[in-house]
Amino acid sequence: MARDVYGRRRDNRHRSRSRPPSRSGVGGEGGTAGGIHPNAGAQAIVASLPVPPGATKAQVARGERVFLGQEGGGTCEGCHGSNAKGTPLAPDLTSGKWLWGDGSLAAITRTIADGVPNPKNYRSAMPPMGGAELSHADLKAVAAYVWALGHQKVH
Repeated sequence: MARDVYGRRRDNRHRSRSRPPSRSGVGGEGGTAGGIHPNAGAQAIVASLPVPPGATKAQVARGERVFLGQEGGGTCEGCHGSNAKGTPLAPDLTSGKWLWGDGSLAAITRTIADGVPNPKNYRSAMPPMGGAELSHADLKAVAAYVWALGHQKVH
C-alpha cells in the first residue's frame, strides 16, 4: 500500500471518480492524455528546417505560426493543409516541386504576394496574400517557412 507525503496510507482503489481525471497531466482542463501538448514536437520540427539565404530561424518559426493562422491572420493551412502537404484546393508545399517559380525565396514571396489567379492544376485561385492582410514582415516569414518546407533534405 502506498503512503502519501505525510505517511498516511493511500488506497487509490476507492478514490472517487465523480469527475474525470485531468488530461493535461498538470491538473488543468483540456490537453491530451499523459500531459503531452498536441503540438509537442512542432518546435523541434521547425528548428530542424533549413533556413533560406537572407532569412533567420526566427522568421521560419514565425512563418509556421502565420501559415497555421496562429499569428498575423494567415489563412494558408485552409487550402494547403495544416501539414502543407496539399489538398484538392492547393498544392503540396513540401515536395520541392514549384508550379509558379524556381523555388527561390524571391519567387515564393512573389507568388504569395501576387496570388495565383489562374491555377494550373487546382480548382481554386489563390488571392494575393492568401486573402489575408499580411504585414510585410509576416509575408517574409511565411515565405521563409514555405521555402524551408520545400527545401528539406527528405521529401
